[in-house]
Amino acid sequence: MKSIFLVVLMTCALGATSLAACGGGGDGAETSGTSGSPSGDTSAEASESSEDLYNVVMTWPNLTGGVPEGLADVEAAINAITEPEIGVTVTLEPIDFANLASEQSLMISSGEKLDLIVSVGTGVSSLVNSGSIIPLDDLYAQYGADIEAACGVAVEGGGYYDNTLYGIPNAYIQGESYGFVGRKDIFDKYGITIDPDKMYTYEELEEMFATIKEGEGDSFYMIANLTNTTDLFSIMYPVDTLGATTSSGILLFDQNDEDWSDNTTIVNEFATEEYAAYADMMYRWAQAGYIAPDAASNTDTTETLVMGGNYLGQMNWTTPGIEESFSAGTGYEMVAVRIVPPYMVGSRFQNILWSIPITSESPEKAFQFLNLLYADNELDSILQYGLEGVSYEVVEENEYGDKVIQFPEGLDSSTVPYYQAAGVYGDRLSWPVMSPSSVDLNQTLREFNDTITLISPAMGYCFVTDSVQTEYAAVQSVVSQYVPIISAGAIDPATELPEFLDALEAAGINDIIEENQRQFDEWLSVNGAATLDDAGAAAETE
Repeated sequence: MKSIFLVVLMTCALGATSLAACGGGGDGAETSGTSGSPSGDTSAEASESSEDLYNVVMTWPNLTGGVPEGLADVEAAINAITEPEIGVTVTLEPIDFANLASEQSLMISSGEKLDLIVSVGTGVSSLVNSGSIIPLDDLYAQYGADIEAACGVAVEGGGYYDNTLYGIPNAYIQGESYGFVGRKDIFDKYGITIDPDKMYTYEELEEMFATIKEGEGDSFYMIANLTNTTDLFSIMYPVDTLGATTSSGILLFDQNDEDWSDNTTIVNEFATEEYAAYADMMYRWAQAGYIAPDAASNTDTTETLVMGGNYLGQMNWTTPGIEESFSAGTGYEMVAVRIVPPYMVGSRFQNILWSIPITSESPEKAFQFLNLLYADNELDSILQYGLEGVSYEVVEENEYGDKVIQFPEGLDSSTVPYYQAAGVYGDRLSWPVMSPSSVDLNQTLREFNDTITLISPAMGYCFVTDSVQTEYAAVQSVVSQYVPIISAGAIDPATELPEFLDALEAAGINDIIEENQRQFDEWLSVNGAATLDDAGAAAETE
C-alpha cells in the first residue's frame, strides 16, 4: 500500500482523488428520485415527524485541530436535504486525524453510538478481525444504487475483505499513473521540453538529471522527500500489493504487456531482477548527487524542499491535476514526466473506506445516508467545503456543472468557518475544484479514467494475514529497516541487498507469500481473474 503521505497528498492537495463512471456533479440541492430508497418511494419517510427521524452519527476527520465554528451550520444544511429525502439527521463527530483509527475503535469498544466510520490508508482488516464493523453486502444490494452508479468497479476492487463487503470507497481517480514532477523553469533552462503525451523511460529521466546536475552544481538535487514515500519501487513500477503491503508479496507487471490477466504469481518484490536494477539505479543516482546525502532522514515536505530552491521535484503521481497541485504548493510551475502508464489495482480503492460499526442502531438508515452522498446533490460538496457564500465562492462553471471555487477574500482554509482538509466524501468528481485548478479538471479526470487499459487480475482480492501475523510483523520490521535507505540510495546494494534478502527469508517472507498465493488461488477458482471486460461491465452500471 502506498504511504500515508501519498494518501493525504491526493486527498488534500488536489482538493478538487477513482472512476470512469463518475459523472459530473449536479449544481443544485435537488436529489435523485430513487436515492437511498430500496424502491424509490421515500414519501412515507419524508412525512415522518422530527421524533421519528433517525440521527446518523458520522466520523469527521479533523486535520487542523479545534471544531470549526461553522460545523453546526453545515449539519443544518445537510439535514435540510436528508430529512425529507430519507428521514435522517446527521451529527458530525470530529476526531483528530492522527488518532482516527484508535479513537474510532475506542468509541466502538465502549459502546458509543456511531453509525459511519472511515478508514484512511489502513484498510478494514483490523476492524473486521476485532468484530467492530458489520458486513455490507445486503445493504449495498438493497440501498446502494447511487454508490454503484458513481463507483462502479471501485467497490469490487477495494471494499471486500475475505470475500465479504465491509467498506465503501469514495469515487475518484480509477487508476495509478506515475513518473516525475519537476520545475518547468529548470527544464526550460537546459532546453529540456517535456512531451505530455509521451511515456518516458528511466534512462531518459536520468539523462535529464545529468544535464541539470552539471549546470546547477553540487548543492542542487533532483528528488525531494524520499522518507515519506518509503518504498519508491512501488511508485516507479506497476505493482499490486493485494490488499496488504510489499511485506506479503506482490504481483509485478510489465507495463508493456497489453493483458495482465495471466499474471497471477505472487513474488517477493525485493528478490526480483527489477528490484535489483532499481536498487542499483538509486545508488547510482545518489553517487551522482541527484539524491541529497540526508535523503533517508530529511522529513521536510516536498513543497518545503522545492520552495527552498535546491530541489527539482519528486517521483509521484502523474495523473491530471498533479501539475497544478504541485505548482500551487511550491510556487513554481511544475511539469510531469510520465513514465508508468495508467493502470488499475484494488489498493487504489482501499485507501478510503466507509464502514458501519456494530454500534449503529439503524444500519439501514446509516447506509441510506451513505448512498445519498454519491447521488446527484450537494451533500458531499457541503461536507467538504461548507456553505457557498460563507466558506467559499464560485468563480467559474462549465457545461458539465463543474465549478471552480475559492475562499472568500481575506480568508483561507484555516480561517473560513468550515473546511474539511481530508477529502473522503462521496463522488469527488462531482465536487467543485479549488482555484487555481482548471474548471475542466473533473472532466479531464473522467476522461483519464476512460484511458485505463491495464488492470490487475486481483481486483477484489484482499490477503487475510491472520494465520501468518507473527511472520508478517517480523518481515515488516525488516522492510522498514532496509527499504527507506535503499530508496534513498544510501547503501551499496551489491553488499546490502543480499543481507536484506537473507533477513527477509529468516523473518518468514516465503511462508507469507506461500499463504498469500494459496488464498489468491482459492479466490481465483471462485471469482476468476479480473479483466478489462469485468471493469467495463461494472462501469456500465452508470
